[in-house]
Amino acid sequence: MLSATNRLRSKREFKYAFKKGNSLNSRYLVLVAVKNFKKYSKFGIVVTKKIGNAVCRNSVKRKIREILRINLANIKTGYNFILLTKPGIETQNYTEIQKSIVFLLEKGGYLNKCELL
Repeated sequence: MLSATNRLRSKREFKYAFKKGNSLNSRYLVLVAVKNFKKYSKFGIVVTKKIGNAVCRNSVKRKIREILRINLANIKTGYNFILLTKPGIETQNYTEIQKSIVFLLEKGGYLNKCELL
């Protein structure tokens, strides 16, 4: 689980990121990123109700949180990130979701290192 300092929680933070942030798309995810001018990055995960039932949505959120937690050191600090899921992600396994997240972070230049996560 991500620590409390690395989680987006308030409605204000989400609204600001959606309004001012840059978005990047992949097949199953959308990444919205905006500067937060802090020494750490914060993450928010949005899973729409179009993706299965509550058990399925929570499973997808747990996978995404774990991928972010493990690779937090490789992600640039000073940003608020929101990951929006698209229908079809529920059929993907852990490694496919990880590849999608890595693709978006590399595309946006949000990785500290050039190695795969």
